[in-house]
Amino acid sequence: IMLLTHGIDKDFFMCSDEKFITTMDLTILFEPDYCTSLAGKPKFVLIQACRAGGIDVVDTDTKKYFKAFDASKTLSINKGKHFSISNKSEILVFYAASPRCYAERDPLKGTHLVVALCRALNKNPYEDITDIFLRVSREISLKLSTIGQAPETVSTLTRKFRFKSPEDDSNATHSEKV
Repeated sequence: IMLLTHGIDKDFFMCSDEKFITTMDLTILFEPDYCTSLAGKPKFVLIQACRAGGIDVVDTDTKKYFKAFDASKTLSINKGKHFSISNKSEILVFYAASPRCYAERDPLKGTHLVVALCRALNKNPYEDITDIFLRVSREISLKLSTIGQAPETVSTLTRKFRFKSPEDDSNATHSEKV
């Protein structure tokens, strides 16, 4: 899941209906109690949004101003539900910014998170996903050190994950030769 939106403190992120959702409310939808088909499978959530700011949000593209964050406008999916630790496994959340920090976006090139992630995936598609996110974090942190933007990874993955293995290429090459 890739979420590109406006965010504020306490990991509240704006939805298209101008309500807010938290990371927990988003990730809980992919836990076994809600989505049994994804039980035991790795899930990745990338969030390109600020995690700072107070109660006001300004959309820099449309210049639309959202005054006074209202907690009653939050979506709450997990009220009254209790989950075991095993339900929380196999989720990796990658934030473009650490708590209380802003996530800068280049108006011409796009978000630093997306650009760095695409570059990392193209450079080594065989690499474990946690190593890829580590490299992306380093690239963004070095590039944006003057404004203090540093990505954050929260993970409950219990095993390595690769989008592609070297065997995939060797099998394709072998079958092409035959």
